Amino acid sequence: MATVALGANDAQTIRAYLEAESYNGPSIIIAYSHCIAHGIDMTKGNQQQKAAVNSGHWLLYRYDPRLSAEGKNPLTLDSKAPSIPMKDYAYSERGTRC
Repeated sequence: MATVALGANDAQTIRAYLEAESYNGPSIIIAYSHCIAHGIDMTKGNQQQKAAVNSGHWLLYRYDPRLSAEGKNPLTLDSKAPSIPMKDYAYSERGTRC
């Protein structure tokens, strides 16, 4: 299980896909996707994804149950602490939802 945002952290996205592919069982990856209906300039989609992550609205994490067998925490939080106000991100999404 993972959540990713390619425009915010491409290396984390690739790690999540590689871990999911190597897992012998079902894997789920939920990806943030910007949308024109959110009222954003689609040429700035990567910046919007970064803002979603940097505001704390969208967390980047990976969960690998195999790590439990090794005595490790199976949850890896890849996001850093929010660095921009949530309202700055929220007000940038002024359209209707997809």
